[in-house]
Amino acid sequence: MTIVIRRLLFPFLCLALSAPAQEKIDFREETVVFLGDSITQAGEAAAAVEFFFLTRDGTVPPKLINLGLSSETVSGLSEEAHPFPRPNLHERLDRALAATTPDWVVLAYGMNDGIYQPFSEERFAAFQQGLSDAVESCAASGARVILLTPAYFDRQTAAQRGSLGEKTDSDFAFNKVYPKYQEEVLSRYADWVMKHDFGPSVRYRVDIQSPLRTWVETEREKNPAFAYGDSIHPDDSGHLIIAEAFLSGLGFDTASTFESFHSMLSSSGEKRNAWDAMKQRRDLLTFSWLSHVGHQRPKTPVGLPLPEARIKAEELRQMAAGLLAHD
Repeated sequence: MTIVIRRLLFPFLCLALSAPAQEKIDFREETVVFLGDSITQAGEAAAAVEFFFLTRDGTVPPKLINLGLSSETVSGLSEEAHPFPRPNLHERLDRALAATTPDWVVLAYGMNDGIYQPFSEERFAAFQQGLSDAVESCAASGARVILLTPAYFDRQTAAQRGSLGEKTDSDFAFNKVYPKYQEEVLSRYADWVMKHDFGPSVRYRVDIQSPLRTWVETEREKNPAFAYGDSIHPDDSGHLIIAEAFLSGLGFDTASTFESFHSMLSSSGEKRNAWDAMKQRRDLLTFSWLSHVGHQRPKTPVGLPLPEARIKAEELRQMAAGLLAHD
């Protein structure tokens, strides 16, 4: 990441509401579970968090569990045009908490909860209630909570891809998004996540939407045709923005590390190969954990049994560490 972009992002990274110093997460000793939709399931942001520690001290947090599930909501809502009813986090939340016994739970929802339609008070209320209930369930299990805002939706990229709906459409959906979904829906959801009083179990809130938007605007100044992933899902560079905002919000010094990560994506060599190995490791474990906990989303790959997945994941970790040692 360039110095200019970093200076633009800094004010937004500071929007994270930090817990007292004694609450800082010890990734070595505590179990951290990520719950979210397809942006979380993709795993690049979680892989970047692990890669941060691997490049810093040669190890990977052994208790970081990614349980993001594509299409999922906390609101229980689903647009009619969706090919199947969207899975609801609450169907699997108790099982996930029992299986992982987390110290910390990261909740990253909202993108799907507006179901890509114009703002409505009813849908907003469903999102508010669903996220509040999820926080309560996590707290009841003994976990502390980290809230992430919804990610960013980019209208220009959607228009370029032909996935932007018309204002007169009555059937907006994930593949025909309401044009002002970012301005009128996601920004309002994010503002509520950052300001609502959820009680003492929420120890951190991190705004990932603002850094993503600022990054897109900065890239578009250099290249007006710049595309933000598929408009909903960021590419690897966008996931690095999410991971950096997350770690910065938790009090970690990420400056020089993530600048080198962004440079790595446009290059080849041992470091890039190590990054690819870490992404493969994260995919392996994510699908293993999803199958272990169970869910209701069709057409999701079945993961390996956890013991087998853990063995293969350790092999990939060692491979990545070896590549970095020779970089």
